[in-house]
Amino acid sequence: MLERQLVAQTEALMDPSVLRNFLDLLGPEGPATLRGILESYLKETPPVVEDLGDALFRGDRTRAAWLAHRLRGSCLSLGASRLGARCATLEEHCRANLPPPPVAYAAVVADFTETRRVLKLMLKELA
Repeated sequence: MLERQLVAQTEALMDPSVLRNFLDLLGPEGPATLRGILESYLKETPPVVEDLGDALFRGDRTRAAWLAHRLRGSCLSLGASRLGARCATLEEHCRANLPPPPVAYAAVVADFTETRRVLKLMLKELA
């Protein structure tokens, strides 16, 4: 039962077919290449999330929109669909020069934390 809940939570967070298709496309080199991509994402994304929060705090919606767009793209390329959707919503508000909902950035941080946890588990499986 607990395993099914974990799978359901992960699938609500991520689209597993994205990484599966990626592995199929790369063939035998897929696991090593995917490891490198996941490691880069896990290293490079936390500062982007922090910069996004700083831009929102300062009211710099132009920079926040750009950072949300950047984060959305990297998330969707890995199948982190829920985080990508949250970033898209945040980007839309900022581009429209509207203040994002107060919980929008907190939701991005929470989803990034969960996404990072799932990707770290995937890295262990690829080792």
